[in-house]
Amino acid sequence: MADTITIRGMRGRADRFLACQTFDQLARLLGKQPLQLVGLAAHPQYREFYIPKKSGGKRLIEDPVPPLKKAQRRLNDYLQAVYYFHRTASAYGFLTNPVDDPQPRHILTNAGQHLGRPWMLNVDMKDFFHQITQERAQELFKAPIFGFNDEISTALAALCCYKGRLPMGAPTSPILSNLASIPLDQDMEDYARDRGWVYTRYADDMTFSANEPITEAHFSEIENWITAYDFILNPTKKRFYGPGDKKEVTGLVVGDSEVELADDYLDMLTGAIQHFSDIVDAQHLTPSGKNQPSPWVAELQAQVKGKLEFARQILGENDERFIDLETRLIKAAEPPESYGPLTWLEFGYDVKL
Repeated sequence: MADTITIRGMRGRADRFLACQTFDQLARLLGKQPLQLVGLAAHPQYREFYIPKKSGGKRLIEDPVPPLKKAQRRLNDYLQAVYYFHRTASAYGFLTNPVDDPQPRHILTNAGQHLGRPWMLNVDMKDFFHQITQERAQELFKAPIFGFNDEISTALAALCCYKGRLPMGAPTSPILSNLASIPLDQDMEDYARDRGWVYTRYADDMTFSANEPITEAHFSEIENWITAYDFILNPTKKRFYGPGDKKEVTGLVVGDSEVELADDYLDMLTGAIQHFSDIVDAQHLTPSGKNQPSPWVAELQAQVKGKLEFARQILGENDERFIDLETRLIKAAEPPESYGPLTWLEFGYDVKL
């Protein structure tokens, strides 16, 4: 489907999806023969690998095989369209923004909601996707927002889940987590509004800001709400900010009137690009002289591209610093000019992104 769409186009896309009443209709909408879709849903296949985490350790990636990923990407377009007309005021992460939307939702506008607030609390939900089970996804498709019958709901949940829950790596996991979070968002919005606060959520990252102190007692109340909806907070990622503190929201520094990149972000991105360049060279400089592609290397490249896009959104595409980093990443993806034997042991795997 096209990368750009209008609000009217989103309405038409949502209506086509919601009009499905049989499994055959769903299969045709997703560009599959019914038996093909049955096979993908009944036996979902994923490649599992790990990538390094910025904070240390490693993150499991569950990458769907190409036929499944293609169907999930198409399904994601329809789920995004439905969610657009039901999205909560606080949701900002991983959304499709129509080209004529006057108030697009993304990482920069999320942080911008908290400008000028002297007190802030940021919390992070643990294993966000994995907390949403296949049963929960199936019930979501039966709920009034979709109203699908048992056959379609069961098929859609199976198509989107792996090992009984949303996988980290499927194109449909972010939008389904947004859909599953609608009741939580609504309650958190009410909680914040009653106190004159601002609340936003970017995927699993929840931010509250206020003109008055936010306390541990408030945090306990918020945690109780989150737990009531079968989500779990990450205890190591709770951060309180007060007047005079440098406040960060999803990696951005939020001041009184401006959102900026964190001080060390560009240095970190430069290092990430160099690390990726070293890995690309290692793929080519093997004893056989042949490229040895690995799925985690492709995921690493996508991760660095995402960080570069993050910088573009904040700096602007004409900023000299962004242009320099973009050029470096393009060169990093190119094979080396010479080939020769090299061992993977020469590379430091402790370099963090």
